[in-house]
Amino acid sequence: YTVVNIPYTALSAAMTRSSRDRTLLAGARMQFATFGGIATAFLMPVLAARFGGVDMKLGYLLTAVTFAIAALCIFMICMAATKEPEHIGDEAPKPLRETARFLACNGPFWMIFLAVLVAATGSSIAGKSLVYYIAYYAGQPDAVSLVLTLQTFMAGVSVVFWTLLGRRFPKKWVWIAGASLALLAHLTLYALKPTDLGMIYGLVGLV
Repeated sequence: YTVVNIPYTALSAAMTRSSRDRTLLAGARMQFATFGGIATAFLMPVLAARFGGVDMKLGYLLTAVTFAIAALCIFMICMAATKEPEHIGDEAPKPLRETARFLACNGPFWMIFLAVLVAATGSSIAGKSLVYYIAYYAGQPDAVSLVLTLQTFMAGVSVVFWTLLGRRFPKKWVWIAGASLALLAHLTLYALKPTDLGMIYGLVGLV
């Protein structure tokens, strides 16, 4: 995932120098990723039942292999259609040691790095534990697919919302506002520990 996602995410920086255009490209990338997540949430159990029959373990394995093959084909098309620019900038590349010294004393870079690291870690923990929370703590295993679909759908809606805000207001304050809202929703979910699906839907939508 890292080998593919890092250069794919950095691709927009090579496509344009405009901050507004990069914001739009990032929003479009995340929007289509959301559509893929929704399709996966719906298709995964259906394909698993189709491929595996009574053996759901085999069904999920074959479904994962099918998705992997489809993703590989898409990545190969993306690679074939992407052309490396001859000159991204006028300056010559910096030596690796000089780049390392620059990063070591670059305070804003480390602040962003740590913020993204904490946000990604928290999102991964919350996302992976949500299934167990709904199925076992709330006692609603049949609602897992619907809650995950709702979460993915709301992520897609929020991408449009935050992208528009990012094009109009300083990105620092937009990021702080979004992170604060997500933190508030997580703390509410932790403090109340709801088992009612209506409240779970609302908090998951905010997260």
